[in-house]
Amino acid sequence: MKNKRSNTLKKLVAVVVFFAICFALGILLGKVMVSILPEDGSSEERLWNLFMMLLGLYVGMFLHIVIHEAGHLVCGLISGYTFVSFRIGGLMLFKRDGKYRFARYSLAGTAGQCLLSPPELKDGKIPVTLYNLGGVLFNLLFSFVFALLILVFPPYLDSFCLSFVAVGGITALTNGIPMKTGTVNNDGSNAFHLLKDADACRAFWLQLKINALQMQGTRLADMPAEWFERPAPEQWKNSMLATLWVLRCNWLSDQGLWERADAEMKELLNADSAIIGIHRQLLTLERCFCALLRGSDPDGVLKEWNSRSLQKLQRAMKRFPMILRVQYAYALLHEQNETLAEQKRAELEKALASYPFAGELAGERQWLPIIAERAKNRSMS
Repeated sequence: MKNKRSNTLKKLVAVVVFFAICFALGILLGKVMVSILPEDGSSEERLWNLFMMLLGLYVGMFLHIVIHEAGHLVCGLISGYTFVSFRIGGLMLFKRDGKYRFARYSLAGTAGQCLLSPPELKDGKIPVTLYNLGGVLFNLLFSFVFALLILVFPPYLDSFCLSFVAVGGITALTNGIPMKTGTVNNDGSNAFHLLKDADACRAFWLQLKINALQMQGTRLADMPAEWFERPAPEQWKNSMLATLWVLRCNWLSDQGLWERADAEMKELLNADSAIIGIHRQLLTLERCFCALLRGSDPDGVLKEWNSRSLQKLQRAMKRFPMILRVQYAYALLHEQNETLAEQKRAELEKALASYPFAGELAGERQWLPIIAERAKNRSMS
């Protein structure tokens, strides 16, 4: 209960800070806009300025996502990282076997993402600040450039430039000021935790290393066991370190040890930890899957299936193989709806065929015959 209240308070603070920043910049933009609108201008001139302001907001919201992720990429490469993937919206560019490829991939709570492979640890450390804050720096840099362009561009483009600058300011502040929104941690929060704790820095290295290996086709089950050691209780309040426990649960599951994985997921979800919202929701879905395989639900986890948060997650990540696998099991084992189950299995096979993280493919496919066998045995009993 205490943990839920703390998380709710953090979400509330993050929302208040975000809207306060937007409100302040909106007022500032409005005052500047009033100052550049010609007092004796025609209605056509005022309408044009309004149109350019809205266009600047629309274009700025998209371009600043690209600029932000490009900042992570450039600053990461400067810091010694190597390219793994670059995603805007649902379109991902990734590198495998020395070749660049495109795939459809999206992650709830993120508009884009740039993931790199880290350099080797030296004395337990890697450069982290420039990579994590590179997106914020680029948003500020390009906003400054467009502010200067107001002096060069014709007056009828002032509104566009100012809107672009405002969006850049909002993007930089909401990503740079350390905040946890309840779904994912922002860049400022990550940088803050990494600077404070050497163990968190190692955890950050592990997460990037594991991601890079999965992109190349390595399964979690085949990675070193020491990478998936359970963090100590005093480390659970650090989101970077708490994520290692999430990865441990996934590692156990990938080995087929789903009973052990379920026990640890239950403990993790009940612990006073700092795991981010999307991990909490995905772990809950995995626990639903374990209950379906077991054929019993002593903890009542399946009651969460129709909760608003899990339904929203399933809609947002409807092409995610893990989501489709659990939906397939739910349709076949719980609802006993073979038509829907076959539909979900077909969607899963299609998703796996184009899924960029090759290391997850075998792990996901291992469950399909197990689910089918469970359904066959129950129909015979």
